[in-house]
Amino acid sequence: TAAQGLGHDLYWPPTLPRNYSMEDVVKGSLNFCSSFAQEGLYGLPAVPDEWGRWNTANYGGKRISSHSNIFFSNGNLDPWTAAGVPAPGPTESLPVALISLGGHHLDLFFSTPDDPPSVKDVRSREVDFIQKWVLEGQERLGATPAQPQMVMV
Repeated sequence: TAAQGLGHDLYWPPTLPRNYSMEDVVKGSLNFCSSFAQEGLYGLPAVPDEWGRWNTANYGGKRISSHSNIFFSNGNLDPWTAAGVPAPGPTESLPVALISLGGHHLDLFFSTPDDPPSVKDVRSREVDFIQKWVLEGQERLGATPAQPQMVMV
């Protein structure tokens, strides 16, 4: 499959020539895995890494309900969906959307005429929530709320 959107979205480096395939871009990126087994490094460690807990310490681990203004989206064709935050979301300010016929980060790519209606709907919901959160933040700061101008392309 030839790569699409090179230089036009945040996942494909703009320096790559057109018609590169995914295999060309990530060629050899997983070839090193077999070398770990030769070194005796495979499976899960017997003792958890002390430094591996920083993420839970900084972001609250499963206690995400103490956070706000995060829109979680998952594509139902994305293998990572099972590890994502399930709908409807832990709180009203932590909404979740499942993108039917959507892959990993589909809603963050630039729109195309081929986008399924489900991703268009999720992008619209993301814009609505972000506009709401910006206005709430301006009101909390006592700023004169200005309607944010977000344009969907």
